[in-house]
Amino acid sequence: MIILASICGIQDFLFDIHEEGCDQARSIRHRSFRIQILAECVAVRVLDVAGLSRDKMIFCVGAKFAIDATSLAPESIAAVQSAINEIETLLLNETHGRLRLAFAMQESKGNFAATMRLAEHALHRSKLRAFAPCGTSESWSEGSLIVDKPWDANDESELDSLFGRDIANIKWLSIDRDDGEPDNSALMCVGLRVRLGQNVPRPTPILLSCSNLVAPDSQPANIHGTLFHRRTLARHIPRDNAGNLISFTEIARASRGAAMLGVLKVDVDSFAATASAAVDAGGVVSLRKFSAVIDGFFAETLEAEMCKPNSPWANIYTVFSGGDDLLAVGPWDLMFDFAGHMHSLFKGQFSSGASSSPSRLPLTLSAGLSIINPRNPIHLAVNQAEELLVHAKTRCAVGAKMPKDQCAVLGDLWKWGDHIRIISECKQLADWVDAGFVQRSWLQAILEMMDVQPPSSSYKFAYHIQRDWPRKGPARVWIDHVAKTFSTDSARFRAIIWYAMLATRGGNSGDNL
Repeated sequence: MIILASICGIQDFLFDIHEEGCDQARSIRHRSFRIQILAECVAVRVLDVAGLSRDKMIFCVGAKFAIDATSLAPESIAAVQSAINEIETLLLNETHGRLRLAFAMQESKGNFAATMRLAEHALHRSKLRAFAPCGTSESWSEGSLIVDKPWDANDESELDSLFGRDIANIKWLSIDRDDGEPDNSALMCVGLRVRLGQNVPRPTPILLSCSNLVAPDSQPANIHGTLFHRRTLARHIPRDNAGNLISFTEIARASRGAAMLGVLKVDVDSFAATASAAVDAGGVVSLRKFSAVIDGFFAETLEAEMCKPNSPWANIYTVFSGGDDLLAVGPWDLMFDFAGHMHSLFKGQFSSGASSSPSRLPLTLSAGLSIINPRNPIHLAVNQAEELLVHAKTRCAVGAKMPKDQCAVLGDLWKWGDHIRIISECKQLADWVDAGFVQRSWLQAILEMMDVQPPSSSYKFAYHIQRDWPRKGPARVWIDHVAKTFSTDSARFRAIIWYAMLATRGGNSGDNL
């Protein structure tokens, strides 16, 4: 038997916060932590009631987990189903219906690969169903899915902000059973007690899991090995000189030109199909390794890049990074560079023939990058980044034959192989403006002419170039190239010009893109 579960409604819950720029960063920090720990708490509780050891966990990443429950006794199955029903009710009350649990228990059918595919199909059906008790075809009893506690958005926002501030400094995480005794020092999560602190947890009869968030591999001497579990909070946050979390508005001020935020959404292309191929190749062992290595890249490799001394990525705020995806916020221009660096690291580890890749198939990434004023609600930029990511996965860049393995930003779409060249061209144009070789008003005029369909605009374009642009030099070579090709590749030049306009804009704000 395989037990498979996933938390649903994550993005809506994560960004359902107060929208004042000074508090968004701390509030999202708390929500991100709650989502990270929620799937782990559900998995720990299922293991506990089923009487299974932690080594039966196949993976627990990206708010999704899988458990190898081979030969689970009927009474244990009933205990798991009862616990899941209770967890769904707790989730309803703790998140006011914004999060729910999709859950599947799949009896073994053939080999592990076949059973896993059936479990995935069952989980997908569970995501589509209405609330219903686990393991039955019945409906909930009357009133059982009613939240009787009023939702106070102000109180929740204050809690998020305060808790998000405290999370930045914790060293130890432990998960305990609820023994019924009053305890104001713990955070309740789906019937378990989560403790965050500076000191090593004490071994007690109710302790289920303990993790060192500062040194994930360092096990305390007083904690038994079966209770110590490696995990990384692994979510980089920019801080000021006093160690305090800085706001999105402050992060935006580190941008070149306009003080804007870049929101980067990334995930692995065809992840489910590649994971399925890994299962076919080596069963549960291959799936465990595949999940761990991919999660390690997002949760640890990228984290380490941001945390290096004098790292150029220190101003990037990681909303979440794990499983097979990343959502990060930073100075808008820095996010262009980070996207390229991230892809280079990923390609080196997972491209065809890479010795470190857990897959026989080459793995690729796609990304969407949106740009927004830091005073605006961050969820708007996240939604736009998600839409751009979909474009990168489903549309073909100019000259490309296949979608995916692409980056979508500033109204354009390109393959990663062109990323460094395009961004270099963007920066060069901005440098020409700063040096006085090119005027920003010329760039604005080009944008306006690009909004007019050729051939009428081509005459204006030629006149504009002859009247205003230098007679010779690199800038003239560039604009002549634009004049020859902008009718067939206008999106590319529009993106380059928009970049230069943003990079040379003064003041603390700009238009959303």
